[in-house]
Amino acid sequence: MQRFAINAQHTVDRMAAMKPHVVIFLLDCCRNYWVPARGRRGDESIKGLHHMTAPSGTLIAFACAPGKTTPDRSSDPKNGIFTKYLLKHITTSGVDIEQILRRVARDIASETNNEQQPFRVSSISEDNVYVVPPDACTDYVQNGSYKLEILMNGTKVNIKLTTKKIYESLTEKEKEELAKLKVFFMFMGDTKSRNKKQQFRSEIILHPEWNCIYDVGHIYWTGALQDGRDRGKFDYFCPIGWKRYAFYVTDNFDEKFKGWSIGYHGTKFAYGLSILLSGLAPGIKAVLGKGISISQSIIYASHPRYAEVKRIESKDERIFFLNGKYVQFVLQCRVLSKNIKVVGPESLGARGIAIDPNLSNDVMEWVVDTQDKDIMDFSVPNSTIVCTGLMIRVTDNHPGLLPESQWWYSSHICNYKRCCCVGIDLSELMKQRINGVKCNFIYE
Repeated sequence: MQRFAINAQHTVDRMAAMKPHVVIFLLDCCRNYWVPARGRRGDESIKGLHHMTAPSGTLIAFACAPGKTTPDRSSDPKNGIFTKYLLKHITTSGVDIEQILRRVARDIASETNNEQQPFRVSSISEDNVYVVPPDACTDYVQNGSYKLEILMNGTKVNIKLTTKKIYESLTEKEKEELAKLKVFFMFMGDTKSRNKKQQFRSEIILHPEWNCIYDVGHIYWTGALQDGRDRGKFDYFCPIGWKRYAFYVTDNFDEKFKGWSIGYHGTKFAYGLSILLSGLAPGIKAVLGKGISISQSIIYASHPRYAEVKRIESKDERIFFLNGKYVQFVLQCRVLSKNIKVVGPESLGARGIAIDPNLSNDVMEWVVDTQDKDIMDFSVPNSTIVCTGLMIRVTDNHPGLLPESQWWYSSHICNYKRCCCVGIDLSELMKQRINGVKCNFIYE
């Protein structure tokens, strides 16, 4: 036994002793029995797997009955018949393991004309033990993106995990590392409440049909857009130089957001993990009053005080952003116009220079009513702010060299990272600016 086999019963017993949720132990059989019988009586009938007992909370499945071997007739050159059909069925979501094994047995019986009969023994008392939970699904996501879902202890959790608690438990280093993954979507809560909040949970999170580039030769217009859609009392201007990655929000988009205005919220990369589709928190420094700060101008929202400028350095980031050297993210949001309680001036001290040619500096910031909520959760149906897209600007040099960024130098800008994330030493940037170094947008 010690020379030629594994004590499967001992292995199962050790696993069960660890008190897991369940133990599922699946055993295939040999197509050919290579070990000759060497019993005291030369008993050649001792073949295959010996009968096993299932400790509490354990399911053991054999490819064939105890003491039997499988017929060598699988059409799969790599796997036996049992493994062939197990691979076919085991990834089915929302199906109990017992039902999966019944489907495997049915297909095996059909192929072998009942010659091979899988066997299982179980002491699992719970109903609906899933290998792939019903809440797990494989969706299409764009190249460079990942979708991750976590179940707590293998079950749905009915305790809301707040963004603040999770996010504040991370160290600065962890935030930086997570930000490198470019997490566009993160829901923290139980799947049951998630299903209630968003009807199309299993659909595509990124909505490629509405991705677009804003520039001459792509999507472009001058002045306020006149396309007949009701965006409330605030005009929508072309965000030149940016590419939008649209989020799926609702089927009837125009109906849902009739009268909602478009605004922008710049964010630092690490902070984005707690913001993107989880919710916005009111600003700590309430210059214009308590509420969430949004700007009608993406030019204003892209200042490094709000939108971090990040140098693209790693090989993986270069693959994702192609030939770009710097990248910025800004959230594009829809805001219910009646909840914009203050429209006020810029707060960066821009002196003697127009920030955005389409707007006065005196109407650069909105303060949106939070309805006394600590976080305005985008997924709540009555939310007054909804993030509908991620705006990305990739450039071949520092964006502070762009013509539309020249106002930065007449406003507040500094090297202190907790204030302005410039992504380069400010003196070096100023030197490049004086020397006339140019910057261009990178799209594809």
